[in-house]
Amino acid sequence: MIFSAEQRCYSAFQTLRNSGILLVFCSVFFIATPLLSQPINRNDSTLFRYVFDIPGGYVNDHCLIRGSDGLWHLYFIEGTVSNEIWYRDSNQIIIGHATSPDLLNWKHLEPALRLGSPGALDAGHVTAPYVIEFNGQYYMYYVGKEAGVGYFAGEHMMLAISNDLYTWQRHFTSPIMAPDTAWASYYPKGYLGGSGGPVSCRDAHVIAHPEYGWILYYVARLKANPSRPSADQEYSCVAAATSPDRTHWTDRGPVLIRKTTGIEEFTYAHPESPCVFQRDGLWYLFWKGGNGTRYVISNNPLDFNDRSEYFLATSHASEIFDWQGKWYITSCSRNINDITHSFSDRTRGLFLAGIEWVGRYPKVVPLATSDAGNQENSPNSTEIIISPNPARRGKVSAFVTGVFSNESCTVEVVDIVGRKISVEQLQPPTVSSDGVRFEVSMEGLPEGIYFIRFHNRLGSIVRLFALQ
Repeated sequence: MIFSAEQRCYSAFQTLRNSGILLVFCSVFFIATPLLSQPINRNDSTLFRYVFDIPGGYVNDHCLIRGSDGLWHLYFIEGTVSNEIWYRDSNQIIIGHATSPDLLNWKHLEPALRLGSPGALDAGHVTAPYVIEFNGQYYMYYVGKEAGVGYFAGEHMMLAISNDLYTWQRHFTSPIMAPDTAWASYYPKGYLGGSGGPVSCRDAHVIAHPEYGWILYYVARLKANPSRPSADQEYSCVAAATSPDRTHWTDRGPVLIRKTTGIEEFTYAHPESPCVFQRDGLWYLFWKGGNGTRYVISNNPLDFNDRSEYFLATSHASEIFDWQGKWYITSCSRNINDITHSFSDRTRGLFLAGIEWVGRYPKVVPLATSDAGNQENSPNSTEIIISPNPARRGKVSAFVTGVFSNESCTVEVVDIVGRKISVEQLQPPTVSSDGVRFEVSMEGLPEGIYFIRFHNRLGSIVRLFALQ
């Protein structure tokens, strides 16, 4: 069997307990554990499948939408692989377009959008598209950068509209929205010879909302704030704006604030690529920060601050969405394990993996066997899945994936200091199409962190869970 981080931590608990050493504290990464430090050695490569490649090119920030033609449409920053700096004037000058019937087999099409006319705010670069549909019309929110001023002289939120997802026309309002100067960092007019504007205003993600009409999430940098105190651009954020009609926007300010840089292998911690949706009455905000994709959960779509932060995967610029009852996550631009962007940055296309929900917490999993091929050697082929997790008092359902033997086995519940709470013999266990299923009683146990250990003649596997 596979020895997971939880298995190794469980073994460490037993060693400490047998040695008479008091265990004071241990942090373990698992699906529902708040992020306490950076998972610098984590590698989620085996979870993702490479589904779309552009010879000599790459996919960066992107979005997906299912069209009325029955196809998935992928819009993305399309760049050219080169030994030159990626932010050169000749790169990231088109919004790429591809279609697929099944998310796995993609056809690369002509660009959806090219540079704007000379002097326009998008005459230098066009990046970071996000597309929504309303009453048969499609809206593409994207970022424009001026020509002749370099890549880092201001970002402008732009809008293009289409009736068929293939031909796009720019909206006459330019830019379509901008963050409030009361809190956002701006370049002054004339900066590097350009018109100035927000230091950061990009990576749109737009959702419909029954109260606010439409919410546009984007990333920005904060100006100096003496009350914090902080220097200009020391903090960055995911911000939001609302609109009744998708074209007139009211800025709502930051909804999640983080430091622009942090102490980790890859120090560019500026939140990027927000992805927001509601599930089971809760709002989820995912974003790329540092080593990968993180998320927080809130009951308010305009406030994600001061919530526990979770780490999802070592993915980049991920979109998370559901289709036909299944959930998916994308990644792009670099290898999944290149968390420092040091050896594959801006050389790869699109990756795809699945999402499973354990209670309210998402977990990245390989695509179904029929899609992704033989997964016998996957490190996630054998694991304990507990539902719900966090658990509540009563019986907790669990099953061990990848184990199909009906031989007798043992299930133990162990507390945080290594004491065995219960031991149950399954003779024989209940075997289903996805593994061994069993129930564990939580009656009478106090709230806290516990381990479930499943053992048979082939070995042991351990799962950490919370009881609340």
